Amino acid sequence: MALEELLEILCTEGEEVSINGLDPCANGDCYEVLSDYSARFIIRAYPGHGDPSPDFLWGVRANGQLLPFNYPYYIHNEISRNQFVTALGNWMRQNGWRYENISFTADLVSQGVKKPYYDVSIVITGTDLNFEFVYEGTDMANQVPHPFSVKNRPPVLCSGLPESPNGEGQEVETVKELLEQEIANQALDNLALPAVLYKTHFPDSSYYWAFGQELKNIPAIYQRSKRVHISSSQQSLLLEGETEGEGASVMLEEFIDRLRPAQPGNRRPVWVPVQKP
Repeated sequence: MALEELLEILCTEGEEVSINGLDPCANGDCYEVLSDYSARFIIRAYPGHGDPSPDFLWGVRANGQLLPFNYPYYIHNEISRNQFVTALGNWMRQNGWRYENISFTADLVSQGVKKPYYDVSIVITGTDLNFEFVYEGTDMANQVPHPFSVKNRPPVLCSGLPESPNGEGQEVETVKELLEQEIANQALDNLALPAVLYKTHFPDSSYYWAFGQELKNIPAIYQRSKRVHISSSQQSLLLEGETEGEGASVMLEEFIDRLRPAQPGNRRPVWVPVQKP
């Protein structure tokens, strides 16, 4: 399970969380930092007979542990490299890590000239897992570590909640109508506390304020940014309007009423809720 998902569960369930003396649940933002990792090195090739290499890829170290692959991979063999990409991708998905793409290439020919070595490149993009080293060598006792270089991306909005249905192929307007139906049915007496309220963005640049229990029923074509934690039915919220200086302090029940669409198809009013100290 990724750290972001663990914090999401802890914060959503209202647990007391502290990391280095700070409470991550008090953070009003919901952003993820993804990175691109690459390891590049050369290994020798045997001339003739398809130019095999005596070197294997033995493993990858990430987040302080050696990832549990059961056998080495031939660096010069494309089928073996593809098996590595599949194994790494499966392991990351099963353990809750994100990635966009994994590639493993080994080129023997450059600009039409065959070389006596392979240019090896392993690239993992758009991931929240911290890759450290890749190990290659002729046998287990002679492994050589090659470090990954990292390029951090700008923070991105959090994706859909883990419990949300798959949103692939869903139309934006259809999903927004489903969310508005959830909002229309929301009331203080059926809001499970503690709760989290999210500023929820859709691909057409529109956004809503929606509770997590509403979003869990909505196909995951949305992303989340700001969040407000609701711990009590008597909680007071400060509503800051779009006009500078505009604002009002309301109880949670009134806040829910304000956000409910007046009729089906109406968008929620634009309010920015902030937890009142």
